[in-house]
Amino acid sequence: MRGANGVLFVSDLTNYETLTNIQEWIEMVTKNSNDLSLVFLGNKSDPAGKEFGLNALKQVADAYSSPSYITSAKTGDNVEKAFHDLCKNAIKGKVITPDAAKSVDISGITISSNVAAMDKVMDAFCKAVGGYNIGLPILDKSMDDLGIDFEHCTKDEMVKLTDSLIAVFSPTHTDEQTDLLKSEFDKAMEGL
Repeated sequence: MRGANGVLFVSDLTNYETLTNIQEWIEMVTKNSNDLSLVFLGNKSDPAGKEFGLNALKQVADAYSSPSYITSAKTGDNVEKAFHDLCKNAIKGKVITPDAAKSVDISGITISSNVAAMDKVMDAFCKAVGGYNIGLPILDKSMDDLGIDFEHCTKDEMVKLTDSLIAVFSPTHTDEQTDLLKSEFDKAMEGL
């Protein structure tokens, strides 16, 4: 990795182990390198069977003071933005030193049932509206408007959020599409 200015770390959303193994990869990459700009990606946003989502990925990225994105190699969602941020951060000097990378410990990061449910709500909404590029800004605004912190969201707050998202979604979609999204939301929150 000598001479590199940045690294994209890609995790497979359908395999939680790829997220937990990131720390080993970071240690290996930073061992013989200069300061690096890092961006964390969760790929395979399209298929069912996700084991984690944006919240877990964000926890890891935040530990390294780096951005994170849910991406799709199939549709290209957020791929260009991830490369743009990687280059921008490298140019601006927003980097992590090898010593700082060694001091980060992500072993304690776990996914609570509420965070997992919120990830499923976010995934369902983004899929319904046509991708993460469209859905995440709407989700961010709705959570801000409602004063919801997605990492510490209660079931009642999740219900308010899903009601708000349905209110945004239903005027531009069929009743069948709206009912399907409601059903996805109900499945996501099952057991909370």
